[in-house]
Amino acid sequence: MDTNKFKADSRLLFGRWNYDIVKELMNGPKRYSDIKRAVPVTGTTLTDRLRMFEAENLISRHMHPEIPLRVEYALTAKGEALRPMVEAFERWVDQHMDCNE
Repeated sequence: MDTNKFKADSRLLFGRWNYDIVKELMNGPKRYSDIKRAVPVTGTTLTDRLRMFEAENLISRHMHPEIPLRVEYALTAKGEALRPMVEAFERWVDQHMDCNE
């Protein structure tokens, strides 16, 4: 495994707020305002992260042709492929990390 590639790619998930945003989208498609309510991130940062995830093909942005305009974000197949790793990581944290240490 190329460790430099791993370090760069792992920032996609483990950069600040990235994990929280991906976890929120694992619950299904969400509007910007839904994600903003669930994740305590600034609007600028959320927009930046959503654009980055879209550029990396981890999420899709779907505009519904209605008034007012409704935009939803959802995980792509590539984004969904992160689910087993995220779940395994959470199990590992539950089993091995003590918040009091």
